[in-house]
Amino acid sequence: MERDRRVKTFDFTKSDTPPSRAEDVQQSAYRSFEEFRRQHDRSAEDVTRRENEKTVTDALAVEIKKDMDEATLLKLKELVERARELVSEMCNAIRGQIDEANERRYKDGVYANPDWWKRVNGASRAKSWQRQRLQEKVGEINRALKMCKHEVTMGMEGARQLTRDRMFVKVAQLQLTGETFDRLWRMVDEMEKTRGQD
Repeated sequence: MERDRRVKTFDFTKSDTPPSRAEDVQQSAYRSFEEFRRQHDRSAEDVTRRENEKTVTDALAVEIKKDMDEATLLKLKELVERARELVSEMCNAIRGQIDEANERRYKDGVYANPDWWKRVNGASRAKSWQRQRLQEKVGEINRALKMCKHEVTMGMEGARQLTRDRMFVKVAQLQLTGETFDRLWRMVDEMEKTRGQD
């Protein structure tokens, strides 16, 4: 019996591997590419996450001082507002994960991993605390800005009042006799002494 010694041929224009193997290779290459893309996306997300955390940390470390000028306070307010927005986004993302886990639990009866559940709830509490603290910082900055504007307004009014007082003294000096003018000054001195004792 003579065997058929025909060689199996493949169409190498389409693939250099047998058809069943070609699909496996293609799927493997696709999975590798997808994994690479996910890792790249994760590394970009990690960089963004680190930058966001640094912004939040910097905003939480802000200290408001009484001698700060309005421009500095406005820059600090911008930083704290940005950090507050970032923390709100983080809180919403965490809350979404918690809601998905709860929905899966009620729908499918599948409970989340207890360690993950503990970590995600801890993260939610931490981010909520940060959001609250940042809101307090915004309030402090707004109060400082209000005081800064008030001091400017009072400074202008004080200067105007001082100018008016000086003009009154000059007019009084011109209109009153020297003796009456000196007597008025003595009365002012006595009033200052009594006010200092109160």
